[in-house]
Amino acid sequence: MVQKSSFAKILYMAIGFIIFSILVITLRVIPLVHVHVPQPYSNATIIVESVVSVIYLLIIVGIYWTIRIHGRGKRINKELLVACGIIPLVIGLIGLDGVAAYWDKAETRSISIALLFSISSNIIAFVLIFIARYSKRYKVR
Repeated sequence: MVQKSSFAKILYMAIGFIIFSILVITLRVIPLVHVHVPQPYSNATIIVESVVSVIYLLIIVGIYWTIRIHGRGKRINKELLVACGIIPLVIGLIGLDGVAAYWDKAETRSISIALLFSISSNIIAFVLIFIARYSKRYKVR
């Protein structure tokens, strides 16, 4: 019983870090891009960040579904956990390009810092999901 609850706690922590990443994107990055970036580039960036937020919400649904299946004692889809761990990492690595692009000017440096917070929370979520997936202690079937 302790193993199931610790497995779920690790995945809930990963969900928390992904939610933090969504909040940083929606409450900090998008408004700053709207104010400080020239018009043709800001529209594309806002659309891309909105799509990324929707992808993160789908990842949260996938992790929560895995926790529910594990709680019922049924077989877990291992590939879903791996995908839910790798997708935020890949999006974060792509986001490093945005960090480099916005680091040049002083007024857009806050966008870069907010993106770095989002990327670091993605990396922490990736590590937590892979600990939950590949740890022998939690015995994922």
